[in-house]
Amino acid sequence: MRKALLAAVLIASCSRAVAAPDGASETRWLGIPYATAERWELPEPKADWADAAPFDAMGPACPQRGQTVMVEDCLFLNVFAPEDAPKDGKDAPVMVWIHGGGFIQGSGGDGPATFVDDGFVVVTFNYRLGQLGFHDWPGWDEDDPRNFGQADMVAALQWVQANIERFGGDADNVTLMGHSAGGMGVQLMMVDERADGLFHRAWSHAGYGSWPFPKAYNPSDEERTRIRYGALRTDAAPETLVSELTAFHLPYIDAPHLREQPVRMFTGRDVPFVAGANSYDGAGTLQGAGFTVEGFLARVDSPALRAAYADDFAVSDEQAAQRIFGDLRYGLSSQQAADAHERAGGEGSWLFLYDATRRGAPGAFHGQQYDSVFSGERSDFRDAMVSFARDGDPGWPQIKASRYAHFSPGLAAMDSQDLKAKAAALEGALERLRDD
Repeated sequence: MRKALLAAVLIASCSRAVAAPDGASETRWLGIPYATAERWELPEPKADWADAAPFDAMGPACPQRGQTVMVEDCLFLNVFAPEDAPKDGKDAPVMVWIHGGGFIQGSGGDGPATFVDDGFVVVTFNYRLGQLGFHDWPGWDEDDPRNFGQADMVAALQWVQANIERFGGDADNVTLMGHSAGGMGVQLMMVDERADGLFHRAWSHAGYGSWPFPKAYNPSDEERTRIRYGALRTDAAPETLVSELTAFHLPYIDAPHLREQPVRMFTGRDVPFVAGANSYDGAGTLQGAGFTVEGFLARVDSPALRAAYADDFAVSDEQAAQRIFGDLRYGLSSQQAADAHERAGGEGSWLFLYDATRRGAPGAFHGQQYDSVFSGERSDFRDAMVSFARDGDPGWPQIKASRYAHFSPGLAAMDSQDLKAKAAALEGALERLRDD
């Protein structure tokens, strides 16, 4: 248990003391400003970040619903390190965690800090969200950035490369991990050339790189002469911009560093890559993405889909819709991302399906395992994360035959073909979504 008393810890990068819990198994530096950015501008490195010590409190989260005070200068990160890092003259492996939240909420918190007990230096960070992080405007052309939150992720990784050795971390041994929007962030970094060389392994849980992203408008020169568009809302209150989004947000394609759907941009980046999903990812996320059961089924339904999900439809349309949405947005996307990485000659590609079902539930809910993972509780899933981040191998076969590792309570990994067998029906549903 961490004690409330604080002890001063001096690091080489600062000429002043920083605070860390006395007697804890970790040292933590909170609220480090890794970059700064004006609204709808690319981030700039924060060269004088050390002047913000003592690093004893997390910086404000980026603007989102539920905040009483919104601060746009929100690009902060946190570092958690073993007390004895570096150990025996050897720097510790680094784990960088991208938070989820549908690109509209969340922040770099301390949940993943329990991986310090496994010998990692852990980094979490904020990135811009909602319209402040991912925004299009008709007055911009194809060379103007839209995905500012994506650029923030790159900036955080650049900070890690430049500074993590000062905290006992090995800049040549960085694993990037994330879940949901964080897993999508991992896939964005896999295809963003600015992130090349900034990390060495990637774990994308419930990313959705094949889910249809909106296209940046990019008007032609001829259109610019005749269309009327409002001014860029640089003076709008952040509360106004936040309130206008009522569902999950998405990055824009046809934009710099994201010209196509991410799954079409894998080029064989030379890093081991894990992708996967849960077996009932659609519970909660279907509605969070702005769909009703009836509206979603109307857009994707087909005889093939009803046959593939007959057992779920036999229970209720709601169960079927949630199962299909989860498999389509997260499961199929994970399969296609891992397959794309493998086909492009990436250095090791793995796939998993997590279905450690709670009593009475139809499957594993979206992110349900992280309560136990972040508590430090041992499990097959957490052990696979540690093994991959430490050695580049999660402990099951690569996807040469599109095999899934299948996690159930108390069991080791085994092959599962369930989602793969449904892939044809899901791919047809995905095309119908794209055509809408």
